[in-house]
Amino acid sequence: MELKWDDVRLFLAAMEHGTLSEGARAAGVGQSTMSRRIAEMEEALGVVLFSRGRGGLIPTPAAEALRPHAVAMEEASRQALAAVQGSEATLEGIVRVAVPPGVAVSLMPYAQKELAVRHPGIRLHVLASQFAVDMDRREADIAVRALRPSGDDLTCRRLPDMDLGVFASPSLAASLAPDARPEDIPWVQYGPELLHIEQARLVEQWRGSTPPAFVTDSYLAMRSACRFGLGAMVLPRVEAMMLGLVRLPQVGTDLPAVPWYLVSHTAVRRIPRVAAVLTLLGELVELLVAAQDDPSILDGRGIPRC
Repeated sequence: MELKWDDVRLFLAAMEHGTLSEGARAAGVGQSTMSRRIAEMEEALGVVLFSRGRGGLIPTPAAEALRPHAVAMEEASRQALAAVQGSEATLEGIVRVAVPPGVAVSLMPYAQKELAVRHPGIRLHVLASQFAVDMDRREADIAVRALRPSGDDLTCRRLPDMDLGVFASPSLAASLAPDARPEDIPWVQYGPELLHIEQARLVEQWRGSTPPAFVTDSYLAMRSACRFGLGAMVLPRVEAMMLGLVRLPQVGTDLPAVPWYLVSHTAVRRIPRVAAVLTLLGELVELLVAAQDDPSILDGRGIPRC
């Protein structure tokens, strides 16, 4: 078997602080995580590392034998970090950002434009997909998500919620009767492989037996079809505002707001270029949410109302 450095780090914190709670606090993890990881380490090694007493943790002979090697691993980790910090300490390089397709089109070009002013050395690599990347496997440095991910090594910042609504082109909205039923409205809908998405399930309920007016597995194609007046769709209000769409009062007026999370891996979030992009994205989302009620906020900012 191989000792994992993350587990060894927790072992050293437990040795130094003498209790699970204090060791967990020092290591920046929850007490339950600390307890579980120590137990897994003991099981993997086939030894007991700590006895539990009223005063806290009591290291066993096995723990004392492991300590100098764990300290050596810690020192090796510090030296490795020092060797690469020089290349990570500057505000330059590529930052991989995973975002939903709509955000990729509406926001990320502006984000790069703003970075060119603030931090010219930073370049974005935008990963736009309906499917989430694996942050634990470092498939991206930053992700914008509507669901809070789980994981001890992930850091999440909740951004302002985005209101959802049913929107259509101005011409389609004007053609609908004020008392039009949901099944009378033409709908733009996700393809079969994406019908598990909450917005798609809602449209399935509303349209009843009426076939959708346009079906695609591409969110961007759905937006385009909606703008062309082919049908209505569920959108965040801020996105609809940027697209020049209008809200349909006949349906979907009580939709809940969508929480958004800015997610990064704990191991990279303090790298200066990643921290700079995290700050910028947080500012931009807050700006757009505020612009839902006051579109003039965007005037002069260079954010296109596409």
